[in-house]
Amino acid sequence: MTSASGYYAYQDLVQTYSVGDLRYIPNQPYRYHKDSVAGYLESTGDFTILLYLLRTAKMDVIVDQQQFRSTLFACPDSLIRMRFEDAFFMNLDRGSIIKLINVHILPRMIDEKTLRSKKLSILQTKDDYSKLTFINNGETMPLLVNGADNGIECH
Repeated sequence: MTSASGYYAYQDLVQTYSVGDLRYIPNQPYRYHKDSVAGYLESTGDFTILLYLLRTAKMDVIVDQQQFRSTLFACPDSLIRMRFEDAFFMNLDRGSIIKLINVHILPRMIDEKTLRSKKLSILQTKDDYSKLTFINNGETMPLLVNGADNGIECH
């Protein structure tokens, strides 16, 4: 059988669209789960710098999972701004941010009661070369992390 027109090998690979298929779908901002660590950080509004770092490092998806079975120590923006300017965090690359965040994550879940049960605790973080030191100064006093009074709330 012959054809009057030539054979075009890539004819099946060409797709045509009607105007109705080219509709614009606006991007919706990603909302974190309410019962996740990222959802808690977002809902309070006090952790915008940490959320920026998590998003830049693409670790916000990990912290948003309900299966995130680790302890994250988060400093509110007011404490961070006492020591650093916002421009400091804007100039960090992704690798530096991942290392910084891994220093604040323990590989397992530890609650405040466990930390307060001992006077001194030294815990390994997700960063292989760093450890967090906790000093308990009593039931009502905040925990001292690495010797600095950061007023840490364990969640």
